[in-house]
Amino acid sequence: MTQADLKPMTDQQLYERFVELSIEMGEIYNRSTTRYRRLFKRHGELVDEIRSRRADASLLLPALRHEDPWVRYAAVTPCFEAAPEEALAVLRDLSNLKFHSLGPIAGMALDFREGRYPSPEVVEISERMRRRRESSS
Repeated sequence: MTQADLKPMTDQQLYERFVELSIEMGEIYNRSTTRYRRLFKRHGELVDEIRSRRADASLLLPALRHEDPWVRYAAVTPCFEAAPEEALAVLRDLSNLKFHSLGPIAGMALDFREGRYPSPEVVEISERMRRRRESSS
């Protein structure tokens, strides 16, 4: 799907495509890097088209309350300008997903948004990895 393919779509069709792509990206996140990158690019083009219609991407606000966690996560960045508190609340909620690959991802995004990146945990893990490399060489 190219940018030209997106132009004739209605706002509702763009929203539905955003949801579909977000779910598909979540389903393949840990399985296919190549396919994920392709979807990520299409997802970005879709968000660009939405922003060309509404600079604050408010069209995507309902996605912050979608049942699928990948849809909520994908909506955070484009919706941040229109609803920063709601977007942060979504990241907080998703960062608490302990047995889901999205939990740590959302946690890092939350740390970044709140000015704590890299988080102390990331710094500690990096330091441990550096010490292990040094001791094994």
